[in-house]
Amino acid sequence: MNRTRTRLAATALTVAAVSVVAAGCSSDANGQPGPPSTSVTAPTDNPALPPDITGPTEPHKPQPDPRLVGVNPCTILPEAELAAIGFDARGQAEPRNHACSWPMTGYLGGLQILERIGPKDLPLHSMTEPAKPLPQIGRHNAVQYFIATSCRVRIEVSETSSVDTDGGAQGDKGRACDIAMKLARAVEPKLP
Repeated sequence: MNRTRTRLAATALTVAAVSVVAAGCSSDANGQPGPPSTSVTAPTDNPALPPDITGPTEPHKPQPDPRLVGVNPCTILPEAELAAIGFDARGQAEPRNHACSWPMTGYLGGLQILERIGPKDLPLHSMTEPAKPLPQIGRHNAVQYFIATSCRVRIEVSETSSVDTDGGAQGDKGRACDIAMKLARAVEPKLP
């Protein structure tokens, strides 16, 4: 009797192990594993699962805000406004991040257009201090947060889009926030 139980348990473990290994391969083309399926379909005859659990398992990604798509972060501010803040007109484009930065001796400013990231989607894993709400900038809500000693101001454009300005000043958080706020006040009237 004990041998029968042991054999059944061993067989069950073997079947389970093979199932786990096989689950990693969803394509057998050229013997290469493929990505696992991204959808789950609940059987309609199983009362333990509600019938509405179907579709992708990835979180919903909002569509880009069409009002921000194509906006160039290096040219949204005219040269005169950049000069008034203390930057020369030659921003360094960061197309991959839809951003622009203006490095100067001893300090730095930046602007990033986040056409799919809303004001509540802060980079919590990188923040070194909790975000704090700011008084409204023009007609937009805003929050301030820090990543290391870089001060950032996130301006809400919609629930799913925003613009970040940031300042850095070799560890001087007060100066960094002054730079970020000057950029935020300059760019805000140009936002939808």
